[in-house]
Amino acid sequence: MAHMYYILKDYDKALEYVRIAYKHDKEFKDDGEVNTLIGDILFSMGRRDDAKRYYDTALAEVTEDCRFTNLELFLSYGKWYMTEGDYSNALKLFEEGIENSTTNVNSINRYLLYQAAANACSLMNDSEKFCYYTSLYRHDVDSIFNYRVERDVADMKFSYARDKYEKEVKD
Repeated sequence: MAHMYYILKDYDKALEYVRIAYKHDKEFKDDGEVNTLIGDILFSMGRRDDAKRYYDTALAEVTEDCRFTNLELFLSYGKWYMTEGDYSNALKLFEEGIENSTTNVNSINRYLLYQAAANACSLMNDSEKFCYYTSLYRHDVDSIFNYRVERDVADMKFSYARDKYEKEVKD
């Protein structure tokens, strides 16, 4: 619920629900995810220092068995640094997130880390790394797009074959 209200930009309601989730956090072991979400909400509310504290807490809790929540942390905290104009620290976080996603074979949203890393490199005038991360970003985006198109084409072929078969059976 908290994430839904965050997406809807009802930050006060999001904080209310995330505090409820935080009470149950020890049962589900999602400290990093909860702290990242609180950081994101506070950041969106303009409470930058408070957001940083939650990102720091989440970063301190990163372990290798937190395969899925880390990417959001690295992306969010990196964006925080980007808005501070600290592109070097932002890039370090994006790169750490990319390394984490590779180590844990978690490619979900990795393309966003590539895109953010390319953006940081652009702002740092590092054209070599900009090209490198841009090519990785394009490769991931193309793969995602190709997978979806391939699946849609396969679904259409299946539907056509099924409809053709059903028509033949009726005749």
